[in-house]
Amino acid sequence: MTRVLSHILRDAARATHFCDDLVNRLSFYYGSRTALQIIDATRSGTKYTYIQVDLSKTTPEKLLAKLNENDIHGHLLEPFDDILAIELTVRNLEKIAKALTGKTEETEESEEEVEEIEPSYRLLTSLSHFKVSSTPLQSLPQVALKRDAAMKAIIGQDIVSGSIVKMTEPIEPDSPLLIVDKYEVPLAIGIALMKGKEMDISPGRPIIRVTHPFLDLPRFGSLRTYMHGDFSQMTLPSILAVKALNPKPNDKILIIGGDNGEMASYVLELTKGKASITYLIRNSVQRKEIQRTLTRVKRENKVEVLPDDLVGFSRQRKPPKFNRVIIEMPNSRTGLRPNLFDETDEKASISFARIQTQSLRHLARLLEKNAIVVYLTHSIDATENQEVPSAAFRLGTGPRRFFIPEPLPSDFARFGMTKEFQFLPDFGNPDLGLSLNEKFDDDIKKTPPWLFIDPRVTESDAGFICTMKYGA
Repeated sequence: MTRVLSHILRDAARATHFCDDLVNRLSFYYGSRTALQIIDATRSGTKYTYIQVDLSKTTPEKLLAKLNENDIHGHLLEPFDDILAIELTVRNLEKIAKALTGKTEETEESEEEVEEIEPSYRLLTSLSHFKVSSTPLQSLPQVALKRDAAMKAIIGQDIVSGSIVKMTEPIEPDSPLLIVDKYEVPLAIGIALMKGKEMDISPGRPIIRVTHPFLDLPRFGSLRTYMHGDFSQMTLPSILAVKALNPKPNDKILIIGGDNGEMASYVLELTKGKASITYLIRNSVQRKEIQRTLTRVKRENKVEVLPDDLVGFSRQRKPPKFNRVIIEMPNSRTGLRPNLFDETDEKASISFARIQTQSLRHLARLLEKNAIVVYLTHSIDATENQEVPSAAFRLGTGPRRFFIPEPLPSDFARFGMTKEFQFLPDFGNPDLGLSLNEKFDDDIKKTPPWLFIDPRVTESDAGFICTMKYGA
């Protein structure tokens, strides 16, 4: 039976293009049917992206009116009064290919007809089930990309040298080509900036300009209202993390890892600029992005951005203390959609989980008593999600536990799973008077503080948040 189950899970991994280890873990934690549904949802195109409206500068109604003028549509996300869900669409790459190659009578179609739009959550799934050779796309030269480059290409970011797995020659400068992932799933149509044989000579050079990405994302950067700081684009897990933090004026807030400054901007908007915020970011590129975001929203002097890591920062002789923290350590980010395929092996997964668990230990040196910590990931992997805070809840003994579960707002349950979690009991705990089942039941009582943002429910990015209080 074990051998049969192993073959079934291996077939599931091949069908989804996700690594065997991740499929096995998700099947163990959620059951095989739910696990495969979650994976399939993350592989498909997202239906919504989200923007946070700065209510001190505009209202959702006024902003929606301006966005509608630019053919960007959305609605207010319940139960919030400052979050808009913006609808995403996709391009029909087959029609674009026909027009570009001039192989059919449809070459005289208008641009609007060529870029026929269909709901993204339907079309991407259908595209992943056919081979390029059976479609009009076969007339274009193909370039297959690595995972990170593939995820960028599908949303319209240009391709740089060093991102290519394979290509079909000949490729000439200024000629159209089809961009696919390693499994030949169409991602975008682009224009070659050089000959094919020159594309991998100098890593880091732009080699392909993406002209027709599969996902038709709104170009907020060209809007005056965006440049004036009226709103910021955020993932749903990041939005819910800030909401769960519930910041107040005069709070001392620490943000570790994560986004490009949008969470800090949102915290300042909620606290009317009266919170003290510190960012810990080692990556120099991300620090520049954070400063760019804060400058755009005119809050560049309100946030201290430090080029430190958590370990070094916590080991100061007298480290500063904070009463609220959002922490997103490096994770697999398997919940960001569309996640066409995943290559995170078991060694990398163990490394992520170890870093995340150790980070909460180091974080304890920076916390005031009763400080609120929001643990955040953009992952669907349970070892990075519920297993990390469940280990943190076991630190210390009795009334001296370091971290205590803190309930999430009740209306968060509409975004995913809260009490349905499965996670392992602490087999190594020396509480000799309890059986394994009693230990497990005792741990289950701690489930209310966390939420798995379910991509099947939100039709957007998946992720995980957990709220805990520092009690030592």
